[in-house]
Amino acid sequence: MSGLEEGIIEPPKKRSRGRNFRQADDDRLCRCWLAVYQHPSDGTGQKPDTFWNRIAEQFNQNATPADPWYRTGSSLQSRWSPLQASIAKFVAIYAVANDVEEALKQFSAQNGKGSGFSHITSWMILKDEPKWLSYSSATVPATAPPTSNPGGAHLPENPSAVPSDAASSVSVERPLPDKTQDENLRQLQAETELKLANAAIERARILRDELTLKFFAMDPDCEESKKYFELKRKICLFELEQQIKGA
Repeated sequence: MSGLEEGIIEPPKKRSRGRNFRQADDDRLCRCWLAVYQHPSDGTGQKPDTFWNRIAEQFNQNATPADPWYRTGSSLQSRWSPLQASIAKFVAIYAVANDVEEALKQFSAQNGKGSGFSHITSWMILKDEPKWLSYSSATVPATAPPTSNPGGAHLPENPSAVPSDAASSVSVERPLPDKTQDENLRQLQAETELKLANAAIERARILRDELTLKFFAMDPDCEESKKYFELKRKICLFELEQQIKGA
């Protein structure tokens, strides 16, 4: 199978070039990485090609009719490098902000407009797993140089390399399934989605108000515009009075 190029699993002899990775693909990659790395006989002491071929085997075995794309080990390794780097940077920002919504804002501010953190579900899959914590801490230099960006992460020099337990002083056994952990993950995901939805609603409200103001400002002397600005003044005065009373 290693000689085959990426494409749709069926038919096996006509695999076309694989599509770009979606969020669901990234989430599946994180789960497969954990499954292989956590396995006592698979996670350590093997060559990178062997390690990533095992991940690819699991990744393709978990394909669904709605998501049948075949991936090679080298393809998944190439995708893992920027994926884990982005998650590592968000982890560093979140560690300081201690709030998901604030961390998302800081991530966007540091990376420029249109470069927000888009791997929130992948982060939630990895964030509490002992093996991920061991791997991510081991790949960060012990003495990191000073940085002008206090919220940024020091990313590993070779993020796609096979992780090794020798880099960690803690021996962690393979965790057993934990219903409480799954419930916490679902709750955190729901809370995050709610915060993102509320933030989107607030942005839409601000944009609507700005457009409305520009519309009436085009002809401020017409009766409708005068009425609009009169009502806006009353609303502003009412809100100001409420703030003074509550102070």
